[in-house]
Amino acid sequence: MSVHVTTSASVREALDRSHERLARSGVWWDAEQVTAVARRADAAFAQRAVPPWTRELPGETSNLDDVALAVVDRIATNAGTIDRAWASAQIAALGDAPYVELVGIVAVAVMLRMYAEAAGETPSAIGDPVVDAGQPTRQRPDGPIDIGAYVHVAGHLPMVNVVRALSLVPAANETFLGLVAALYAGDKFTELVWDASPLTRPQVELVASRVAAMNDCFY
Repeated sequence: MSVHVTTSASVREALDRSHERLARSGVWWDAEQVTAVARRADAAFAQRAVPPWTRELPGETSNLDDVALAVVDRIATNAGTIDRAWASAQIAALGDAPYVELVGIVAVAVMLRMYAEAAGETPSAIGDPVVDAGQPTRQRPDGPIDIGAYVHVAGHLPMVNVVRALSLVPAANETFLGLVAALYAGDKFTELVWDASPLTRPQVELVASRVAAMNDCFY
C-alpha cells in the first residue's frame, strides 16, 4: 500500500533549508567534502537492507579518507552498534569537532531521505557543492564541558542531551535541531497538549519512544 503525506509549508521550508546547507562548507569540512559525506550517507541509508558488500555507493569520495568513510557508513546504516571504544578510535583519528560535524551531516542526510520515504515522496538528490561556499573556519566554541559523553558539549545549553549532543560544532547543531524541530513538533515542542494535530502529544511520544528503541537510541 502506498502512502502519500501532504507536506506543510513550514516542513518543506525546513527540508529545503537543510538540503541547501548540505551544499555549503561546514566549520571543519569544505563544501565538496560536506556534499560527498551527505551523498554517501544518503546512498548507504537507502541501501541499508542489503549487505554492505553489495551496496553501490558514490565514487566521488577521494576527498575523504578511509576513517571518515567508515564513520559515515556506520552512522548511516548501523548506528546502534557504536560504542565508546569505537567512537574514541575514530575521534582520535579525525579530531573531536570534525567527528561531531560528520555525525551532524550524516544525521541530516538520513533524516531527509527517511522523511521522503515515510511521506511517499521521491527523495531529492543531494545537490552539487556551492562554488563560493567559503572555507571551513575550524573555530571551536568557548568553554566546552565534559558531561561523560563521547565528546565535550557546550556548557550554556539546556540540560537535555539531544539538544547539546552536537554543540561542539554550533552550526551543525543548529542545522540538525532546526530539521528535528520542524519534523517533530514545529513550534509546539514545549506544549503538552496538541488540539489541532492528527496525533495527540502522548501518541507522538509513544511513536518516538518506539522508534528510538528500534534504533537502539540510548537517549
